[in-house]
Amino acid sequence: SLSLSKGRIFIPPKSAFFLRRTSGVKAKQMKGYLYILECVDGSYYTGSTTDLEKRLLQHQAGIGAKHTRKRLPVKLVYFEEFDRIDAAFQREKQIQGWSRQKKEALINVSIEELVRLSNSPPSPSTGSGTGG
Repeated sequence: SLSLSKGRIFIPPKSAFFLRRTSGVKAKQMKGYLYILECVDGSYYTGSTTDLEKRLLQHQAGIGAKHTRKRLPVKLVYFEEFDRIDAAFQREKQIQGWSRQKKEALINVSIEELVRLSNSPPSPSTGSGTGG
């Protein structure tokens, strides 16, 4: 389980993979989360936030990103926790540039496939990098 602010508990679905990234920064800085949602049409949305539970509720309520609003319901399939929101945002931008295949290797924790795809020539990403 993942303990979030205001004493609430968020338990990700069994299919969601969780990775915590730390860099030894002080606790006063705001935590951040990188997350990947799978939309009802099979596309992926990559985002970052300081409050994962709240952001997921916003997406499900149709008040999240334009991409997810039109593709409800969405399912959390992957997230990473960072000590700082700017690090989560940086990771979001990195993953948004990845191909669908590479995102799926990350989601499925397929390290060998991720390495293989990282070493192969880049293929064009679909849309703005949030879907695909």
